[in-house]
Amino acid sequence: MKYFFLWLCCILCELAFANGEMLCIPHHAGEKDWPSNSLYALNKAQLAGFKTVNLTLELSKDGVPFAYHGFNLLNQTNVPGNPESATIPELKALDAAYNFSKGTNFPLRGQGITISTLDEMLAYQQANNLRLILDLKSHDNVGLVKAVITSINKTKSANKLWANIVFYSTDSNSLALMKKLEPRVNLFLDRQTTFNLLLSGVIDQETSKKLREFNWIGFELYREVQICEQFTLGKNCVNITRKMWNRQLIHQLKAINPNLKVVVFAVNTPAMYQSARMLGADAVYVDSPLEICRLNRP
Repeated sequence: MKYFFLWLCCILCELAFANGEMLCIPHHAGEKDWPSNSLYALNKAQLAGFKTVNLTLELSKDGVPFAYHGFNLLNQTNVPGNPESATIPELKALDAAYNFSKGTNFPLRGQGITISTLDEMLAYQQANNLRLILDLKSHDNVGLVKAVITSINKTKSANKLWANIVFYSTDSNSLALMKKLEPRVNLFLDRQTTFNLLLSGVIDQETSKKLREFNWIGFELYREVQICEQFTLGKNCVNITRKMWNRQLIHQLKAINPNLKVVVFAVNTPAMYQSARMLGADAVYVDSPLEICRLNRP
């Protein structure tokens, strides 16, 4: 009987813990529901009730930040080439919804959906009071960072925009440069530090200091990692899929920085959503917000 009550208490604690709100963030503005990274998708996500949206930024040939993911125009259009090798007028002439499909149909082809500039996204953000999480991805990371800062600072409400934009990048140099050039910036903790932290589960003094300086941290729920053993006669390696987050670590992170937002990336099934919720994550990235978050909108 004693063990039954212990078990029941554990279950009730789990349920209570899981009842907290968790923010759903449309990844690439919800690329499974609408054309990836487009102003059309941003509008649809906002109308559906999502107040925080992720976009990926690249830099055009003529030095303008624009929203797109990947370095192949065929991802979204019917024209080959690297989007960063094109000017904004050339990008604007393309159909950004050409390859967006629903089953075997392409319902938004020819509807005038174009690749959007950061300036267009910022204008929409200001009009609709959104928070944007901007992922910096460019072969010219210095040029992109400087152009993004210029785009934000030329607006009439730059201070408000800096408060409502968070930056992420797999390139730690981009984040470091952004922090150096713009003191108002909100950043995710760099990916390498986050990966090392999640892999080891150890918060050393240097990492603890960094955690107090950043209010956002994010990583995938699962990640394939390679474990190797070195022998006298050679090396043996095995790939394993590892669950990166655990609840105890999230508690420790929050104890160090109560303002820290823990974001779990690539949450694309209901089971993964519930797992992230039970862990105590603050937010999740989802490709299909209408499917995964239809009952869990912020």
